[in-house]
Amino acid sequence: MEKRTVTKTQFNKLLKTIGDETYQIVSEGSDWYEQLTDGEMVYQYKLMSSEELEFDDFWKKAIISDKLMSEGKVYAYAYVKDKTIKYYLVPSKKLLEHEYNKARNMIMNYARWLAGMQSSRPPRVPGADGDEASK
Repeated sequence: MEKRTVTKTQFNKLLKTIGDETYQIVSEGSDWYEQLTDGEMVYQYKLMSSEELEFDDFWKKAIISDKLMSEGKVYAYAYVKDKTIKYYLVPSKKLLEHEYNKARNMIMNYARWLAGMQSSRPPRVPGADGDEASK
């Protein structure tokens, strides 16, 4: 399938035209997109990016991090600037790969949530139709 990156305005028009049955929030590498599929064409609007920083770079720019996530001894620090989630993971990948991956998953879950908050499509209540949702 061919992919085309579109503007926010174009994406909103496509959402009205195509509908939201194929709507998804996807990540490709460090970028997060809203995506619609129409036949052989995939339309994407870039919501944000993520960037892992080294300790010194992270703490120079983030005096107090916006988000601290922890699970046991695993920590992930993050802040958002210019539509980019900048993050630092503890422990480093060099020490304990399992714990590093756990911390990275915390950041990816945060990014997925944040991307959903920036979405063009209103959130859906799973299993509810219009009548039930309005009650």
